[in-house]
Amino acid sequence: MRVEFKDGGAMTNNFNVESFDLTGLFTALAQEDFNRAADLPKGFTGESPSAVAMLAVARTVLSKKPKAEPR
Repeated sequence: MRVEFKDGGAMTNNFNVESFDLTGLFTALAQEDFNRAADLPKGFTGESPSAVAMLAVARTVLSKKPKAEPR
């Protein structure tokens, strides 16, 4: 896996197929940068990985607890 950042720099990680967790990866990315997490799966060629990634992003956004308003 290689992620390149807009402002420069990159991060590379190697995973075994058994330990690679597409859902976990996109859940973490959606928590940090929703727009990027929502755009990345559009470039996937496989329908299944794209669906898994988009569902992980959607689940992350929908499960976010609203911040308590100050009283």
